[in-house]
Amino acid sequence: MSPILGRIARTDLGARRHTSKLDDAMVKLSQLMEARRVRDLEGLNKMKRASWTKCLAARRCNQEAQPARRSSVGAQVECVSSLSWMDYLTQLGQLGISSTQLD
Repeated sequence: MSPILGRIARTDLGARRHTSKLDDAMVKLSQLMEARRVRDLEGLNKMKRASWTKCLAARRCNQEAQPARRSSVGAQVECVSSLSWMDYLTQLGQLGISSTQLD
């Protein structure tokens, strides 16, 4: 083999080794990032559940401090975003309140 071909072969082999190491590093990095993403999502879900629990506890405390009729209406109004409109009207009807009384 000529010296030039030998040098090309060695360079090519070294480049392939280097590329292979980079590929391995990229695979490891993507695995680490995926694991971190899953942990972050779990952490966000825990924070969401904790804040929801605190919100519910605060509403209960707030309702106890207010007159019963007013607090139940307030609770219904605050929860509108999590209910469909028909569910909301049904619950108001169960409390004996028509939607025109809220205007």
